[in-house]
Amino acid sequence: GRKFFPHLAPDKYPAQSLATHIYLEAGVRGVELGNSCFGKIDAKTRKDVWPKLDLTRFAVPRRVYQDSHLNYVAEKIIELYKNRDNIKGLIRNTPLLPLTHFIAEFEPVEKLS
Repeated sequence: GRKFFPHLAPDKYPAQSLATHIYLEAGVRGVELGNSCFGKIDAKTRKDVWPKLDLTRFAVPRRVYQDSHLNYVAEKIIELYKNRDNIKGLIRNTPLLPLTHFIAEFEPVEKLS
């Protein structure tokens, strides 16, 4: 997430943004394993503590997709990468608590501008 969207701060959820935009653009589902999943709030300072890694996982089942399917996904990822500077990230509308990433709600920063 961070390498794909280096301009996004951790509180804009780069890996979650990647998973969201690839789903919207290509219909491919992924899961964020990073800031939303493992981020926490320091008990003393009340500041966000972000994990070292902010990753997006995509699972491709074997023997299900043809080359044309994977080429389509690759084209969409390349297209998204070329336009990545237009992505402003996500705002989390639910608290950053352990295991709340399963029910977390996000809103695009673009909608808030």
